[in-house]
Amino acid sequence: MQKSYFTISVFGTPPVEVQIGTINKTSGQPNANSQRAFQELGEYSLPNYSTSWGILKKEKGILTGDIDFLPWGDPKGEQIELRMLRNCSSISLEYQRFKNIGFKEGKPFLGLEDDQAEIALKIGHNKFDEIIDKKLILMLKYHGLNRRNGSRNPANKRTTFETYQAGETQTSEVQFYENRQTAERIVMDVRTKSASLEILATLFDVDHDRADDLIFAEMMQWANEPNRFIEIWNGQTEKFKKLLTKSVDIGLISMESENVLLIVAGQKDILMTAVEGKNIDERIEYVTEEMLNPMYYYALERLERELERFNEAVLQ
Repeated sequence: MQKSYFTISVFGTPPVEVQIGTINKTSGQPNANSQRAFQELGEYSLPNYSTSWGILKKEKGILTGDIDFLPWGDPKGEQIELRMLRNCSSISLEYQRFKNIGFKEGKPFLGLEDDQAEIALKIGHNKFDEIIDKKLILMLKYHGLNRRNGSRNPANKRTTFETYQAGETQTSEVQFYENRQTAERIVMDVRTKSASLEILATLFDVDHDRADDLIFAEMMQWANEPNRFIEIWNGQTEKFKKLLTKSVDIGLISMESENVLLIVAGQKDILMTAVEGKNIDERIEYVTEEMLNPMYYYALERLERELERFNEAVLQ
């Protein structure tokens, strides 16, 4: 029977691919018997305490230790406290306190005296056997720092890991980490550039008529949803590429040199300067990659308006 595993991915620097084996002294390349592997980077200490939302089940008015987890705020449930103890089958803190009542003084049964206050996890991927680690898995599934936990308080924006059910496809995990790093880099690069930060907020339909630190904080929240962030970012990039390509095709602009010329009614006007690239395709790529630069962004906005006027004139 094939083992079933529960996986979590802790946010941070992803595992690094390395070669395990020997190096050919002549070529400097790995020998044929070398294998590819991933080197985990760092460790994360998850608090062995959290709150979630659900129902503490009872039989004849007595706690059983079982929990029915519900979406946060469901009127049938309440806020419950969680922690994992080796000597208790339930992760309910209230049940643990209930079981501790009645034991003789000097014989603590369920205190934290012999349990860790933190759960050690690797940055990157962690796998747990669904049978052996059943209690730990339950704690991880309903921990407040798990992004996929539907019973967590949504007002708490901070998450540090994500869970995957056994057998669930995880081929996109590497892409997730890459997207996260890209999103954070984009936001951090404009942190001290007020005009560029304002443009980034505009692209994401975020209110930019506020102090820079507030805009930055909201954009970092966007970076915490890296796949969605990159989807929007790529959409904006593709939009501007199409705008430039079409404008070149119809002769509205010329990108033959580093100075982009706008051509309206036979009159030439400099639209952008210092555009790098050996050919038109490379220059289009450069402008779209630099779209947070105010000079290029506002030139693209102007070009969009000129293209609309051109299309209207053609229809007439």
